Amino acid sequence: VHYSLPDQIGISLGSLARFEKDPVKALKLEKDAIHYLKRGNGNEEGLARILVNIGYNATNPDTALYYFREALRITKSGNFPEVDLGAYNNMVYSFLDKGNINAAEQCLLDQAIPLAKKGNGRKGRGR
Repeated sequence: VHYSLPDQIGISLGSLARFEKDPVKALKLEKDAIHYLKRGNGNEEGLARILVNIGYNATNPDTALYYFREALRITKSGNFPEVDLGAYNNMVYSFLDKGNINAAEQCLLDQAIPLAKKGNGRKGRGR
């Protein structure tokens, strides 16, 4: 804060949120991280990863889907296949939680599997 480094503050807060045991405190840290990361340019991947993590930890599938879609909206400006694959895979689980098997299947077949076949994404579950 003293040296006005919003990118580093955002990354640090996002990292701290991963270790926070209290979900309410973790969410606040993640939202604070987003606030700082939005101040700078070139932070799309960090922002998207935090959004995927928020969605992953959301208890409401609609809330989770909102955050996964926001992450995907941000990653459209760059090449972040690992983040995209994590968002799509987690979207499948959220659709299943809602009982929407058709949307889960469509997301898997149209998005997650083709991306995974490209060999660009390594991990799929959140963090």
